[in-house]
Amino acid sequence: MPINAVDQATKESNVLTLLYELIDALLDKQEKAIREGRTSEIERMQYGFKEGKRFYKLTESRHNSEPHGSVHCFVEKNTGFVFKAAGWSQPAKGVRYDLSDPESKARCLANCDRNGSYLYR
Repeated sequence: MPINAVDQATKESNVLTLLYELIDALLDKQEKAIREGRTSEIERMQYGFKEGKRFYKLTESRHNSEPHGSVHCFVEKNTGFVFKAAGWSQPAKGVRYDLSDPESKARCLANCDRNGSYLYR
């Protein structure tokens, strides 16, 4: 395997780890909202992702609903940049957060919510 391919695989692996951290933060906030009575068990969201050529597509669906749901956001595989979804198949223009930057990642994880309001400028 050429060195560039190894570097690329390492970057994508690191970004995937960061994506899991974002999913964990969303789930933690959801659990807290349920415990505090700010949302109900019926409104529980499930998160997953699909891997594309350039992006990881972070998906969400209601508990016990259709498996596809909707797109929460896109995370660029090479950089860790987070984009708001413009639709099912493409991100909106403009980076919202950079998960590979510790300060930006901290803001993203602190502000993330199930409604995606943290993705608006």
